[in-house]
Amino acid sequence: MAMVRIRANPHAKHYNQGLVDSFFRDAEARIRKSGIKSGRIVNDTLKDLVSSFKGTVMSLDEGLATSDAVLAAAVWRNLVPIDDAVLEVDDIVRYIRTQLKQLDTYDESRILAGQFTFGPIHKQISKCP
Repeated sequence: MAMVRIRANPHAKHYNQGLVDSFFRDAEARIRKSGIKSGRIVNDTLKDLVSSFKGTVMSLDEGLATSDAVLAAAVWRNLVPIDDAVLEVDDIVRYIRTQLKQLDTYDESRILAGQFTFGPIHKQISKCP
């Protein structure tokens, strides 16, 4: 969602690349922390993650730019289920739209400085039996 909000900035490509780089540095650290020592396995895993990430971002972007139905389909394909939780897709779409509206209330400098948080979604999660 932050990537969507940053796009209006003339330096959006630079800022979004920073977010992506941070994401993948964190992913690599987590992979290594899990005990995987082989550089080849880490690199292959990161390549798979990059591919998945790009597809997810593209499909979510399409949904954000078009309709709730398209966004719901992207959420269903890419985000459900998460950690054994069943999230109601319409609740997720509503959450995403609400959080984007909240981001729109912040000035750009606050977003670029990372001085924002997303609201809780835990109320919309029901655990699978």
